[in-house]
Amino acid sequence: MDLAAAFKGATYKIMLVANKFQTGFDQPLLSAMYVDKKLSGVAAVQTLSRLNRTHRTAGGEQKRKTIAIDFVNKPEDIRAAFEPYFTNAPLETETDPYVVFHLSTKLAQAGIYTSDQVRKVAELWVARKGNNALSAAISPAKNEFARRYAAAIEADDKVTLNTLDLFRKDVSTLIRL
Repeated sequence: MDLAAAFKGATYKIMLVANKFQTGFDQPLLSAMYVDKKLSGVAAVQTLSRLNRTHRTAGGEQKRKTIAIDFVNKPEDIRAAFEPYFTNAPLETETDPYVVFHLSTKLAQAGIYTSDQVRKVAELWVARKGNNALSAAISPAKNEFARRYAAAIEADDKVTLNTLDLFRKDVSTLIRL
């Protein structure tokens, strides 16, 4: 029996394995893992990343939760195993809501997008309309930013270029927060 294929069906919901699917197993339905052996380095990353697959059913339901219950490893050891892969992906440990509010207000004042456009993107996101719909809704702001940037380059307007570069950095910061 092909266990990976059987796991997709309705009959089997739990699979117990010992190393066999530790690496290379790509089953997006996998949502829980119980770890009872020491993991380190790339083995820890590959094993725990088995949970890191997105899935959407034919009816549009998306896998939203995953859980790893680890009976053996210390959190700091697992974090250390993942650290080399996230050196360029800064993670905020705590988010101050006032910082988020300040940044979102600052970004809105740039006039690159409207509150109606933000509302539309939020509605599409909540309704799970997909990437094409989200990209289409974001396009006007993306195009406005690109238009302003190109105009600033053409006019050799360093102040506007710096302002737009700061806007881009602020967007990245807001996303991280």
